[in-house]
Amino acid sequence: MTRVSTWPWTAGERSEALSDWLGPWLRHRGQIPATGYEFSCRFGPDGAWPDRLLLALDQAPMRTEKGAQLLSDWDMPDGLKHSWQQDARYAKQFLMAAQASHDGVERRAYLGFGTEEHPLMPGLVMRGYKWCKGRERVSDYWRVPVSAQQLLQQGALSSGLPIQAEAVWGVLMQVLQTAWVRDQGVDHIELWAVTEAATARGSVCLRLYETGLCVADVAHALKRLTTLWPSCALVCEKTLQALGPRALGWLAAGTDGAGLPFMTIYCEAGPQDVQSLLEVSGVAYA
Repeated sequence: MTRVSTWPWTAGERSEALSDWLGPWLRHRGQIPATGYEFSCRFGPDGAWPDRLLLALDQAPMRTEKGAQLLSDWDMPDGLKHSWQQDARYAKQFLMAAQASHDGVERRAYLGFGTEEHPLMPGLVMRGYKWCKGRERVSDYWRVPVSAQQLLQQGALSSGLPIQAEAVWGVLMQVLQTAWVRDQGVDHIELWAVTEAATARGSVCLRLYETGLCVADVAHALKRLTTLWPSCALVCEKTLQALGPRALGWLAAGTDGAGLPFMTIYCEAGPQDVQSLLEVSGVAYA
């Protein structure tokens, strides 16, 4: 078995804040078990942010008062909670996430609508509700009907990304080219476009789980990020080294709400990664 390195959590304030976010779920996990884990690292001109964790939660208890209590414990604002409750009727997945940055911890709750999509909004496959320090936003994820071959042929013309994101789109296409050459799961690749009302965000998510690629397979492409953004070079190198054997789940690329370019790497995680986070933060895990 290939030994997988520990996720490079940032010791100190960021990992401690992320552990605090985990607290309500740790108290409820006997009643609301996690069915999956995913972590990610965001790279951009403002640095690298590896302290990000997502939990897929059992949908049955999330539809009950237990789920409502968990959202309250996570301080979901009332306005977002009302929208969540309306959309949760159609959801097939309940996902909770947080990311720590220089601006504190942004808490996130996602509803996945599956292959059937949202019945009232065709093409909508997921909606994310996000809040931090009084700021709220909603991200919509739309399935783009395009094949891997079309993406490689049409390039950025088919992405709809802002011009500021051309460089990270190139990295994305280099990864897709690797999967294409290896003929690994390219028929199952999905592209989602991400939109947010009243922000400058323009980004896409490329699903790569079915390709069987691990991070080491595409490290040559991802290392281009160190030349794009020297400020994140050290963390990028450290992260890629730690992630090498891990399966590559998603790549997201584009511009954020402030118009800054970014790329995020997503990998499958497990309970052992939650344990390592808590250990870095000095929190007991039972």
